[in-house]
Amino acid sequence: MITLTGEYALRAVVCLAAHPGEPMTAEAISQHTAVSVGYLAKILQGLNRSGLVASQRGPHGGFTLRHRAEDITVYDVVEAADQLPRLHEGPDGAVAPSPNKVLDRLHRLLSHVRGQLEEVYRTTTIAALMVETGSPDQSGPAAVRP
Repeated sequence: MITLTGEYALRAVVCLAAHPGEPMTAEAISQHTAVSVGYLAKILQGLNRSGLVASQRGPHGGFTLRHRAEDITVYDVVEAADQLPRLHEGPDGAVAPSPNKVLDRLHRLLSHVRGQLEEVYRTTTIAALMVETGSPDQSGPAAVRP
């Protein structure tokens, strides 16, 4: 699942992608994304530190994407804004065993689902999110995959 911070970061990045090369202030992005400007400013600072967005001060300043929307994935944004939740894993990436076999099965299932979700995030670009999918009944990962 994506946290609220991750969702707001995605909103901001999609907004910037819709205005390529046009510096946008945190206030302008806030108006387009319905995210409070104070919270958004913190998110944008984090995205700037991660290298996804650039910021420029001054009268014609604002935030822009450092990369093309085709080159940024949902995973990149979520990972930069707010680490993806992780299960307790061992050094080889396996879920740590539990003394309870039912919990072991549950952990394996959750790990598998997390892996599938992460794959969708890694293969979905910001550009793909911006493309009209056609009929309103199209939804899910196939509708937004590049």
